[in-house]
Amino acid sequence: MRSYANVETAANDTPTRPVAPQASAESQMGPADSPPQGFQTIGRSALAHPVMVVVLAVLGLVLGVGVGYKHPPTYNATATLMVGRTSGLVEQQVPGLALAVQGLASDYARLVTASNVVHQTEAILHTKTIPGTLNASPVPQSSVIDVTGSASSQAEALAIADAGATALTNVVIQATNDGPAQLQPILKDYEAADHSYQQAQTEVNLYQSQLNSLVGKIAGRVTTPGEAAQEQALNRRIADWQTKADLAKADANVYLNQYNSAVPPLAIQQEMVQQIGKATATGSNRKSYIEAGGLAGAVGGLVIGLALASLVDARRGRRAARATSAA
Repeated sequence: MRSYANVETAANDTPTRPVAPQASAESQMGPADSPPQGFQTIGRSALAHPVMVVVLAVLGLVLGVGVGYKHPPTYNATATLMVGRTSGLVEQQVPGLALAVQGLASDYARLVTASNVVHQTEAILHTKTIPGTLNASPVPQSSVIDVTGSASSQAEALAIADAGATALTNVVIQATNDGPAQLQPILKDYEAADHSYQQAQTEVNLYQSQLNSLVGKIAGRVTTPGEAAQEQALNRRIADWQTKADLAKADANVYLNQYNSAVPPLAIQQEMVQQIGKATATGSNRKSYIEAGGLAGAVGGLVIGLALASLVDARRGRRAARATSAA
């Protein structure tokens, strides 16, 4: 018993070693394991401040749309000119004229910038200068010319287009001549014969329609004497008017051949250019200004948002660095 007591006493008399404090989990993390602070990349700054970036981009978009809407637009109007009609003789009736007038349309469109066209346009508008711009372009694969007027108001654009079309028509007629005077009687005879043909053909169509209605009405039953007499009368009228139409068509072809033999296709100039109706409005470029302003504003707002987000992260990083060095 005594010996055990001595051993226990000796064990209690042994000096104890101090235990080193355990390092905390945070103190064991190295610099690489610490959460990122300060500016690193624009992308990370944007992800860290998404609200700021989105709000500034939207504000820029709204501001750009407003500026684009307030920008004074340019209004456009178009007048149409037809090339190649000669007192009722359409270009398809003259061999080679269809392709020829397409080339003429392209040539005539270039005259819109000539000084005499510009001066006549100014005279028609009663202005010293055209209050806008005047252009002309041929429609591809056709004998049509589009004369376009542009100005700061729709009324001015319409006036410029109409005045430019009239001036271009006058200059073309003056430059190409109205045709030999001895051909005018032939043209008048052709117009009269063609008019007679159109009238006779209208009567033929009218009586043919009445005959068709009568035949449909009496189909499948015995025809009465009155219906038979009406059918015979309609047939006679159709035959009479068809004869008149054929004679008038033959006369028109005779006059057409006389005209073609006297004047080559490219020399047919009477009413070579004529305006089709009044100029029509084709809108403005306000939408383009709004789209461009909105895009520029959104991009500008996005750039400013990214720059501010990066600046905020950079300042935060500098403050964290100063705090670390002071500790």
